[in-house]
Amino acid sequence: MAWYTSVPIIYTSLLSSLPIQYVILYKKIQPNKNKTIVIPNELNESFQSIPLLKNNYKYFNPEKQHEFADYISKAKSAETDQSRLQKIIPLILKNIGLNDKYRK
Repeated sequence: MAWYTSVPIIYTSLLSSLPIQYVILYKKIQPNKNKTIVIPNELNESFQSIPLLKNNYKYFNPEKQHEFADYISKAKSAETDQSRLQKIIPLILKNIGLNDKYRK
């Protein structure tokens, strides 16, 4: 453990005439691993009509599942929902993530 992670860092305001001190304690931020993924209704309906789709979807890691769910749920119109759903169905069936082509 580095010395700066365990010792409080004290900053004194030199610019103001008031003796204001700020104490900032080190706090490591951990990602919330228990966050549940809310699957949109459109995707659930597709899971019921195509059983292989649900099977492939559950093998993605939670990050990629969340990307698919967000991609559909953030659409503002029903037409956009359907077009996005038609885009991701082949990706899920081929076990390709939504943004995999941008990752190396």
